[in-house]
Amino acid sequence: MSQPHDHDHDHGPGGHTHGPGEAHDHDHGPARPPTSDVAVAAAAEAAPAPVSIEDAGSRALDEALRSSFVLVKILMVALVAVFVCSGMFIVDQNEVAVVLRFGQPVGKGEDQLNGPGWHWAWPYPIDEVVRIPRHQVHAVRSTVGWYAVTPEQEKLGKEPDMTGSLNPASDGYALTGDANIMHARATIRYRISDPAAYVFNFTSASNLVENAVNEALHAVAARFTVDGATRTNVAAYRAAVVRRTIELVARQNLGVDVDEANSTVETKVPRQVGDAFKEVSNAELDRSKQINDAQGKASEMVSKAKGEASEIESKARGVASKLVAAARADADSFTQQLPLYQANPKLFRERRFTEMMSRALTNKLDLFLLSDDPDKKRELRLLLNSEPQKPSAGVPGQPQ
Repeated sequence: MSQPHDHDHDHGPGGHTHGPGEAHDHDHGPARPPTSDVAVAAAAEAAPAPVSIEDAGSRALDEALRSSFVLVKILMVALVAVFVCSGMFIVDQNEVAVVLRFGQPVGKGEDQLNGPGWHWAWPYPIDEVVRIPRHQVHAVRSTVGWYAVTPEQEKLGKEPDMTGSLNPASDGYALTGDANIMHARATIRYRISDPAAYVFNFTSASNLVENAVNEALHAVAARFTVDGATRTNVAAYRAAVVRRTIELVARQNLGVDVDEANSTVETKVPRQVGDAFKEVSNAELDRSKQINDAQGKASEMVSKAKGEASEIESKARGVASKLVAAARADADSFTQQLPLYQANPKLFRERRFTEMMSRALTNKLDLFLLSDDPDKKRELRLLLNSEPQKPSAGVPGQPQ
């Protein structure tokens, strides 16, 4: 006799299954014909296999992971490409670049310098690109010897308010060779000639250039007087400051070339004593004017005297020429007549006497002959008429 029992069973289409040896008492509907084992196996193969929820989730997760891995690969490739391309850099025309690999320059000498164009380096932090402006003009300005002035005042060309005396705490100055003080400042322009030395040998090479200018301003001022450095010999002071700066820069091997032509140096006397210097300057201008006037008059007098002297010398040279010519003529005549005299001196004397007398007595109205014989002493009496009287103004021919 079968007993009733409770169990779970699966109701498939048209029936359900029981475990072996299990009895039950319930109605199964109309009886179906029994089937064979082969038919059951065929039916099992033809029916679709049941799919569990866990298997579907696993397949969805697997497909999602595959898609994610593809995206990650693409993203990694893109990141690598960006990383590599980030090492590309461009060097401009007026600069060079040095690549530092872990802090050390890549290459030696000129090979360290990358010229204008495209270049590549490993991205930071492997490599670091240092750009150096090579052909650009740099400038440093030294105001260590200048009085205090704000940038706004300097831009507007305004002088700061002058105090009663110079304040060493804010006003710079330089000592001159004659124990005076003056103000001096300079703007030195330079170009980088050795980029590697300029950048890597010093923390700030521009500061060293400025220090060199400061030293040059003070050192050169000690070799000049205040009047020479500020007024009468400013060009020499400027040239000496630039030369001193070039010497100091070369001594420290800063890797720069100073542009001497475009560098400027400005000097000025202390404003507190500016009026006194102006009075001295005006006095020297008056002195120079008077000296120039005197030199002008002296030049005029000298020119006039030179003209007169030249005229006298010219006349003297003319007279001298005539005398020389006459002397030469007499010498030639004497030379020609000397043989005649030597041949017959007496005859020569008589002929010469006759010639001289003929020339002397030509057109003479009165003739007096005196003997030169010392034995014959004769007395010569000459009748000379008195000076005729002037005719009177009243009656013509009547003496007054």
